[in-house]
Amino acid sequence: MRFEDFETDNGPDLFAYLKPADAAAFGFDGEFVDLGCLKGNVGEQNYEIPVDVNLSDFATVVAWCKRFSVAFTAADLA
Repeated sequence: MRFEDFETDNGPDLFAYLKPADAAAFGFDGEFVDLGCLKGNVGEQNYEIPVDVNLSDFATVVAWCKRFSVAFTAADLA
């Protein structure tokens, strides 16, 4: 997955998550895929999607702060 023209607030413990719900639903009580630590809060970034993940099951990518359980930003997958 590639982030282009990406920018979000800086924060602690930020991760990129794939989520089946739309970008407005930030809770993580259901299924999600952890793509790893956010590589930065500004600029282009690449994340490897595990081979066993069916992308048709996911609609949103979220920058999630694990420490405070809060979303920093989200976007629908294109």
